[in-house]
Amino acid sequence: MDIELLPRQVAELSEIGSQTGRGTDDQVREAVDQLSCEREWLRREAQVGIDPVDRGEFLEEEEMATRVERMLRR
Repeated sequence: MDIELLPRQVAELSEIGSQTGRGTDDQVREAVDQLSCEREWLRREAQVGIDPVDRGEFLEEEEMATRVERMLRR
């Protein structure tokens, strides 16, 4: 796979490489792995909010507003 990077990205990779001794390919692979992990984390976190709604466990808007108001008063 070939990708085109912006000049500032190439410069950043070069700087990181000179500081760490790591090649551009390794850095890009690490970045892709990190992106994949972050996307999976976000998916799991979103599911934490979706599951209760799917089960019908949610607050009506008025109740939520009341709770938020109480929390802000503390």
